[in-house]
Amino acid sequence: DDADFSGNNFYLFTRFAAADMHLMAPLIIIDSKTRQVVSVEALTRWIMHDGTEVSPTEFIPLAQSNNLIHSITTFVVDEALAQLAKWHQQKLMLKINVNLSASDFQDVFLAQRLINLLAHYKVEAKYLTLEITEGVLIENIDRAKENINILRDAGVNIALDDFGTGFSSLDYLRTLNINQLKLDYSFTRNVLNHHKDLAIMESTIKLAHQLDCSVTAEGVESEALNDKLSSIECDFLQGHWLCVPKSAQQVTQYILTTGVYSETVEPTREPNDIIRQSTIHS
Repeated sequence: DDADFSGNNFYLFTRFAAADMHLMAPLIIIDSKTRQVVSVEALTRWIMHDGTEVSPTEFIPLAQSNNLIHSITTFVVDEALAQLAKWHQQKLMLKINVNLSASDFQDVFLAQRLINLLAHYKVEAKYLTLEITEGVLIENIDRAKENINILRDAGVNIALDDFGTGFSSLDYLRTLNINQLKLDYSFTRNVLNHHKDLAIMESTIKLAHQLDCSVTAEGVESEALNDKLSSIECDFLQGHWLCVPKSAQQVTQYILTTGVYSETVEPTREPNDIIRQSTIHS
């Protein structure tokens, strides 16, 4: 059953959410050529006291409507960086991806708060990727640009998540200082069987590379799809066909037992000065 957030339960949400929030079911991201793990997306779930699991699609809108989203975002990034620091202590120099909503980028203190967390855990900024979800239109684009530019200057990666769906994908790509695209699974899943989906995927990858962005395809569930996306120069792949870890510990075990790990740097692109200037400064 869906969680009931009315009345006293909403009070419990505001009082105990942080204590019951967990980073669960991490998704690994691999290099499309080598199939080595390069990053992990940290997915958040809220486990209530009775064991009920609440997904972000339920608690995030509630948090946004009650001005709690920034506190939850800080908690999630804090937990993600704490785990990342543990991996780095084990000499597993993975990156970690964290989802932020459009409203997070309206927070005037966002950039400095995250930079402070990076310093606290002694994690280099290049190992953190913030994914902007496109489910909600960014209301104050100038404030979002300011936060993103500060974070990019510090070395943090910014990814546009679920590209091709939601609001103003091309406009965000043009105006925001983004260096990664994540292609929505609704395009990825039909690449092997539908010419239009393949054409859209190929064209989008070429466009992203011209704009100095790396590309991650979501929803990769087979070796055949892995091979096809690799052949059209998609940089990174995310899906369940290689590994379905249930925890950070299982990610560690998978990497240590299989050896499929690489500290991969972002693909080197020849910058297109004209396009980059319009992307960053427009």
